[in-house]
Amino acid sequence: MLLDSGNHLAWLSKDAARLGRFYAGIFDAEVGSTRDHGHDGNETMTIIGIGPHTELNIFVIKDNTEPDRQPPWGAVAASTTSAGKPPHPRRSPPSGNG
Repeated sequence: MLLDSGNHLAWLSKDAARLGRFYAGIFDAEVGSTRDHGHDGNETMTIIGIGPHTELNIFVIKDNTEPDRQPPWGAVAASTTSAGKPPHPRRSPPSGNG
């Protein structure tokens, strides 16, 4: 379990499948299906369960460049704990941007 409080967090991404693989591989997160979202057909949402009552709502919007300007917080936050150790005792985070 990655998070035990909160309800949901919204996240804008270029690649929800890659982000889902990361959270599933490191934290055993449950990655839901991707579905259309919005009214114009240019947006999708994928839900990633990261706790008993908490989920990431991952939005991908066609031609939106905002994710290009943002740091890869998922990889940065998940790569180490405050003690500098991997957050999960059985796995190490992948190298690269995550």
